[in-house]
Amino acid sequence: MKSPRKFALRALLVVAALAAGLLPASGASAVDDGSLRKVLSGWVPYYGIKTSLPSAIANAALLSDVSPFWYSVKDEKTLIDNYSLANPSFPMEDTFTRVTDSRTIVIADPLGQMRRAGLTIIPTINDVSPTGALAAIMGNPIRRAALVQTITNLVLNKKFDGIDLDFEKFAFSDGSASWPTTTVAWVAFIKDLSASLHAKGKLLAIDTPLLFNPTSGMKGYWVYAWSDVGPFIDRLRIMGYDYSVDSPGPIGPISWVDNAVSYAVSVMDPAKVFLGFPGYGRDWVTNLVGICPVDVEAGIYQKLKVTGVTVTKGTVIYQAANSLSSGQLLSISGLTNPALNLVDVPIYSRTKDSFTIKISVSAASMKNVSGTAYAYLHSVFSTNKATQQYLPYGGTPTYSSAFGETEFTYSRTFNGFTSNKVPTACTVTRQGWYQDAQSVAARAALITKYKIGGLAEWVLGQENIDVINSITNVGRTLAVNADISTDTSTITYGESFLLNASLKKGDGTPVSGVPVHLTLTHADGAAKTIWSGITDPTGAISQRIQLGTSGTLALYSDSTWSRITGGTSSINVQVKPILHWSAPASMKAGATYVVSGHIAPVISGVGVHLGAATATTDTTGAFSFAISEKIKGFHSYQLSTDGSPQLAPATIATFQLLVR
Repeated sequence: MKSPRKFALRALLVVAALAAGLLPASGASAVDDGSLRKVLSGWVPYYGIKTSLPSAIANAALLSDVSPFWYSVKDEKTLIDNYSLANPSFPMEDTFTRVTDSRTIVIADPLGQMRRAGLTIIPTINDVSPTGALAAIMGNPIRRAALVQTITNLVLNKKFDGIDLDFEKFAFSDGSASWPTTTVAWVAFIKDLSASLHAKGKLLAIDTPLLFNPTSGMKGYWVYAWSDVGPFIDRLRIMGYDYSVDSPGPIGPISWVDNAVSYAVSVMDPAKVFLGFPGYGRDWVTNLVGICPVDVEAGIYQKLKVTGVTVTKGTVIYQAANSLSSGQLLSISGLTNPALNLVDVPIYSRTKDSFTIKISVSAASMKNVSGTAYAYLHSVFSTNKATQQYLPYGGTPTYSSAFGETEFTYSRTFNGFTSNKVPTACTVTRQGWYQDAQSVAARAALITKYKIGGLAEWVLGQENIDVINSITNVGRTLAVNADISTDTSTITYGESFLLNASLKKGDGTPVSGVPVHLTLTHADGAAKTIWSGITDPTGAISQRIQLGTSGTLALYSDSTWSRITGGTSSINVQVKPILHWSAPASMKAGATYVVSGHIAPVISGVGVHLGAATATTDTTGAFSFAISEKIKGFHSYQLSTDGSPQLAPATIATFQLLVR
C-alpha cells in the first residue's frame, strides 16, 4: 500500500490597508448620525408629575438619569414618601393598565413609564428633619449606620438604580459655625453610604450649592467637602441657580457657575459633574407709583406696619413684624419725618421683629410712629412661559453675554379701588431674568470645556423645545461614534484578518489618543479582552487579529468621557475549521477502506460529511468513515462540516480515488 496522501484546507485571506483614517467600504461599518451623548439629567418632583414626567419620557434618549424628587428624611429610620401622599390615586407602579381617563394617564404608573423608557432612576431624598438633627445623625456612628441601612433598603426594595441626596438644611439652617463638625460627619456618612450602595451595584448622587477653589477667596458652601467625597460618589449636581432671589439679578451668572465647575473637576473625575440650571425665572417689582387697588396688592408687595424707628450712624432699624429677606426691595410711606420714608431700597438684614436699612440720614429716632412698609415681592415662572411675562405689556428681552442670561423690564398699570372703595391706580415696573436656549447653550459649552457629565435641570418640564434642541445639539456633537470593519467576515482557523476602527464625534472630529480595547464574546457568552491600544491622531486603530473560534468583536473606549454612544461598535467574524484527512491512493473493488481525519481547532460534536455518509468529531476532533466501492474506475469524494456556534461550515475541494 502506498503512503496515504494528506490534505489541508486553507482560506485565502485578503488584506486591506487602512487609508488615511478612512475605513474601507467593505464589511460592517456605519456611523449613526442620530446618536446622542446623554448630557442631561433632571428632577421629577412629586408635585409636578403632570409636566415633569412627560418631559422625562420624551427626552429619554438625552437623559443620563432621572431623579424623582419623592422622598424626605425625617430621622435615621424614617423616610417620608411624598409622592404617595401627593398622588394617592396613582401609585408609583402597576396602575397603567387600569387607567382609562385620558386626562390623567400621563401621571399613571410613573416608575413603569420611566423604566419602559430605559431611564436610569435615582430618586432624590431631601431633609425635613429639625434644624441640626441630620448633622447629629450623621455624626453618631450608630445612627449613621441606621440611616445608611434605611436608604439602602429603599433602593433595593423599590429596585431603584441608586439614590440622590439633596441635604441642604445643615448648610442653610444650622449656621456656618457648625460646619467644621458637620463636614466630618458628612464625609463619614457619604463613605458609608457609598460602600453600602456600591456593594449592591447602585449609584450615589449628591446635590449641593456651589463650592469654589479655597485660594480664590470666593465664598462657597465648603461644608459639602467636594474633594473628600469625590472618590465615593457617582454624580455631583451643582445647583447653579438662586444667585439672585430677593433682589433683581441673574439667576446663575455664567462666570459664577464656571468657577464652581472649574473647582469641581480639579478635585474629582469630571465625568461625575453635572451643572444644574434652572427651568424657571424670577420677576421682581423694582418701582411702584401710586396706590394699588386692593385686589392686586397681594401679588405686588407685602404690607407691613412700622411702629418705631431707631437711627444710628448710617443704619436705620425699622420695627415691624415681618418675614422679609436680605436684599428684598421695599418702600416706606406715612412717617411724619420724610427723611425716614423710603423708595425702592434693599433690606440689609432682618429679625422677625425688625429690619435694617443702610442709608445716610441724620434724622432722630421715632417711637409710636404710624407708617407702612411695602416690601416688594417677586414671582417665579417657568422658562417655557417667560414671554408671557413681558410681551403682553410691551417688554423686550435683552441677552446679557456677561451673565449668560436674558433680562427684561416692563410696566403695568392697575386701576381699581382701595379697601375703602375709593378709585385708585398704580403703575408697577418689574424686572425679570431667566435662562433661555442661548443661556443653556452657554452652560452646555462647559460640558466640552471641562469634559463634565452634562447638565441637570431643576425641574424637568419647565423647559421649551428650543432649550431641549440646544442641549440635543451638544449631545449629538459630543456623541462618540464608533466605526468598525474587517477585510473579511469569514476566516480559516490559523489565519488572521485586518480589523480597522475609528472613533469620531458627531461633528466628524476624530477622538484621538484614547485608550480602547477589543473584546471577543464566544457563543457561550464568555467574553475576554483580546487587544488594547490607543487611537491615533485620526481617531483610528488598525490591528491584525487571530481567532480560535467564531465570535463577536466589540470595540470599547476606556475613557469615561470618550465612551461610545453610537455607530457600529461590534462585528461578527466566523472561523472555518481546517480539515485534515487521509485516504488511500487507490482501493480494491469490494474491499472496505477507512477515510479518517480531524479538525482544527479541536471541537467535539461537529458533524462531518463524506458524500451521503455522516460522522461526528470526538473529543480529540477526530472523525472516520468506512467506504467500499464495487465498480472499478475513478470515484469522486468531498468532505464538509456542518456549522456550529463555534465554527462556520467548511468544505474541501473534490478528490478522487481509483477503484481497481
